[in-house]
Amino acid sequence: GAALCVRDMDLPPEMQYYHPGIMLTILFCTFMAAQNIAMCQPHLETFSTARGAAKSLFKLLERKSKINALEQTGLKPEKFKGDIVFDNLYFNYPSRPDVKVLRGLTLRVRAGETVALVGGSGCGKSTLLQLLQRLYDPDSGQVYVDGHQLLNLHLHHFRTSIGVVGQEPVLFSGTIRENIAFGAEASDAEIIAAAKTANAHSFITKLAKGYDTMLGSNGTSLSGGQKQRVAIARALLRNPSILLLDEPTSALDPAAERLVQAALDAASKGRTTLVVSHRLSTIVNATRIVYMEQGAVLEEGTHMELLEKKGLYWKLVQDDMTHKSAMAALSAEDELDDVEEIPKETFRRASVQRLSTHRESMIRASKRMGSISSNLPVPDIIQQTGIEPEDEVDEVPDVSTWQLLKLNAPEWKLLVGGALASLLVGATMPTFALLLSKLYGMFSWSDRQLILSESLKYAGYFLLAAAACGAVTFLQAWLFAKAGIKLTDRLRKMCFGNYLRQDQAWFDSSANSVGALCARLSSDCAAVQGATGSRLGAILQGVSTMSIGVTLAMFYSWKMTLVSLLSVPCVMGGIWLESWVSRRAEQSERKSLEKASRLATEAVLNLRTVQTLGVEQTVLDRYTSSLQSSETCSLTACVRGPVYGLCLCAPTLGYAVSLAYGGYLIAREDLPYASAVLVAEALIYGAWMLAEALSFAPNFAAAKRSGARIIRALDTQPSVVTENSAKEEPGWTAQGNLEFSAIEFRYPTRPTVPVLKSINLQLRAGKTLALVGPSGCGKSTLVQLLQRGYDPISGTIRIDGRDIKRSLTLSQLRSQLGLVQQEPSLFSRSIRDNIAYGDNTRDVPLEEIIDAATKANVHTFIAGLPLGYDTVLGGGGASLSGGQKQRVAIARALLRHPRILLLDEPTSALDANSEKVVQAALEAAAADRTTIIIAHRLATVRHADQIAVIHQGVVAELGSHDELVRKRGLYWELLKQQAPAEAT
Repeated sequence: GAALCVRDMDLPPEMQYYHPGIMLTILFCTFMAAQNIAMCQPHLETFSTARGAAKSLFKLLERKSKINALEQTGLKPEKFKGDIVFDNLYFNYPSRPDVKVLRGLTLRVRAGETVALVGGSGCGKSTLLQLLQRLYDPDSGQVYVDGHQLLNLHLHHFRTSIGVVGQEPVLFSGTIRENIAFGAEASDAEIIAAAKTANAHSFITKLAKGYDTMLGSNGTSLSGGQKQRVAIARALLRNPSILLLDEPTSALDPAAERLVQAALDAASKGRTTLVVSHRLSTIVNATRIVYMEQGAVLEEGTHMELLEKKGLYWKLVQDDMTHKSAMAALSAEDELDDVEEIPKETFRRASVQRLSTHRESMIRASKRMGSISSNLPVPDIIQQTGIEPEDEVDEVPDVSTWQLLKLNAPEWKLLVGGALASLLVGATMPTFALLLSKLYGMFSWSDRQLILSESLKYAGYFLLAAAACGAVTFLQAWLFAKAGIKLTDRLRKMCFGNYLRQDQAWFDSSANSVGALCARLSSDCAAVQGATGSRLGAILQGVSTMSIGVTLAMFYSWKMTLVSLLSVPCVMGGIWLESWVSRRAEQSERKSLEKASRLATEAVLNLRTVQTLGVEQTVLDRYTSSLQSSETCSLTACVRGPVYGLCLCAPTLGYAVSLAYGGYLIAREDLPYASAVLVAEALIYGAWMLAEALSFAPNFAAAKRSGARIIRALDTQPSVVTENSAKEEPGWTAQGNLEFSAIEFRYPTRPTVPVLKSINLQLRAGKTLALVGPSGCGKSTLVQLLQRGYDPISGTIRIDGRDIKRSLTLSQLRSQLGLVQQEPSLFSRSIRDNIAYGDNTRDVPLEEIIDAATKANVHTFIAGLPLGYDTVLGGGGASLSGGQKQRVAIARALLRHPRILLLDEPTSALDANSEKVVQAALEAAAADRTTIIIAHRLATVRHADQIAVIHQGVVAELGSHDELVRKRGLYWELLKQQAPAEAT
């Protein structure tokens, strides 16, 4: 460029093709283009992240579901009669293609008929119900409904004609009223009628807010029996033509079971009903009983017909430990005069009209996490109060950049190196301005050779500066990226570890729902590096450029510098305004997205229930509605856009003022031409770099708020901790003597409701204590207190005379406990891993795992799988039947070799044969262990050394079975309801 300018220097102005102005224009265009491309580098990280996310997202969007309930195709009969035919069905679960579940099954169910499906766990009973709902399609064979192939029916319309009550009831965030009427238009009278039929109206009306009582996610504030009755009411409200009952009364206490069973029997009249049950008392009145084994129908007939055959069903009856008591209980059904008869016509066809309006978004309460198993028992008391989730705490204290940098302290060497590199990158801009001013000033010389020689020298300087800039820019990006990745990984580990240390009360808060916690792990932990990584580097770079530029400019012309700096306040004001606007927008958007995340997480976790209810569109509408407020937040872009534009144009306006005043100083005060160029270029580079840093202001502000939330989470200390007085004693093993002394307790979310009132219990080592009583009396609460899920308000719990709070560490206490609960929780890992989780202090050899599985009567089933113990389970063990899951959970508990065994309805999901074997195994395991059993079925606890009847939070009766029968008190009343013959 200098050579071309020198060549045309002596030509008349109109003939000069190249002159210093042309050269400067070309240099500026090239330099600015390259500079702006370079400034895109931090933003390219966002594009890379987006591309990575889009890959899995587009894969999901492009997947065509074989079973799509939202498709508006298929036949839509006005009403279904309920005539069902299963024709030669073969089926394998996709997750276990080598395991035959159904093998040529053929079955006809006539309209209005009640058919009970019985058989061992894993024989295909529940699978048949799933195929009828089209949760899966059979590998071969067909399902017909009223003569129509199920494949040809409008799926959503068909599912609205089915009522489903499963073994593990699923409720959603919202009020009880919304849960019963979920996805349907229904009047209050219809909702109340359904609740009365399900024996739920009485306990609902006792709540402070009645049907408007807010529930946590999956109804965590209700006991198991209460949840089941609400789920039954939801099914009955739909006035279904087909009723599917999969262990509908498994979670109920005997009194509630009798009432609900009678209500279900009445509701089944006139409807086609398929019942899956292990309790023979619930199926003896079925129109037909079908015995299944290995995916095929082996026997069918009425109860009496099958007994007369003395075949497989007869053998099942003989193995049923509670059959005798159940038969006796049936003789007392004429006493059920308090069951309200609700005419079928009361329930109009509410399910055909879907909700078109959006109800108020519901706050989701957290599922509970436990130290011994993935879930501890839910609170089992809810009496005279409503349950309102706590308001989420949105405001977080401000944190300084220094506090965020301290989170990155282990990577301080990387941060220091990146910061120095950023300062050096920023210094290159004023260096370029200095070199450019020198180069441009040469053209005022008259010596051509000197101009050419100096231009070559400065070209070399430019090349050297460019190489140095490239090297330090690479160093800056690499160091900050490495530090940021390490920070994100460490914060996720720290946050997740902190979650696991929290007590149950912390998870009861709606602010700590599953969706909110997952959002913090995924987004907040990643966002923090926006304040400590490459974006911090860009800000340091801008500060460096501006500082050095102003220093150079002041040195060469302080007057021109002061005038040129008039644009800087505009830039700084824009930065502040942009930060303020973005902070307000980010807070609103975060709340909106967390609300949407809660809805999505809840729907995905309970997807099967969403599908069986046919409420996919309702859930989608709610999710869309919650996102609309997020879209409203984007309107702040109308403010942020002009602010950002002002900041970008301010340097150019300042440049114009600078050049104008520079020309004045050259003409009037003999300011050197090169100095004027230097001042103008140095300041515009600095202003542009500050303006560029503005683009990171929203990310920086959001990162600080994410950091504040993380710091608050990390600073949160659980209320249940190992006390200073408790010392770890290596090798200590409890004998198992237990003492509950004057225990009083209220749940933190319901501080005005007493749950336990001065409970006193003693249990000697090796003995068995059974806790019985109606749902919600406080039985499971005692187990939670023993595990220190909560601490009692007053009173002490002792093991072998040691206060579990003051004398035992949490790890030492819980290592002595083994828990088997009513709703088994398994992880998405192999069966081997799930059982081995029972003792995670060591690598458990396969021999021990097999031994525990054998004792739990699950080894034969596992060994029959193609991958055996390496078979990977779906989330929650979805690929296993309820009985199989329960037996794996029992094996996990037995692997711990616990000194104290806690059994919360451990055999409720098992068939009669498996129950008999597992019960025997549990009795053998409990022989030299202290055991606490929570049970509704008194037949499973009659041999306990002590039986405590819990009523309204107190021990109403205590003694052995025979002693309590002789007392003719509450226990006798419960026994009379279940087995009148034994109560005489």
